[in-house]
Amino acid sequence: MAIPSKQIGWSNESNLLWEIAKEIEQINGIVGAGKSTGTSATGNSGIPSKQIGWSQEEYLLYIVLKQLARLRQTLA
Repeated sequence: MAIPSKQIGWSNESNLLWEIAKEIEQINGIVGAGKSTGTSATGNSGIPSKQIGWSQEEYLLYIVLKQLARLRQTLA
């Protein structure tokens, strides 16, 4: 899942979530988590599907949770 480009005018919360998402993306690259294929046996348990109408903060938090799930599966 691609992290959106950082935008001018985002709230402090959005900027912080964006920074966290970018850091996790780099960690995933280092440990070889790579991109999610959607074929994992454990899937994204506990992470709901992306919803239309979410705020920027909700969407960025969704990205962070998806990346952490991918990292957890890689390290398991």
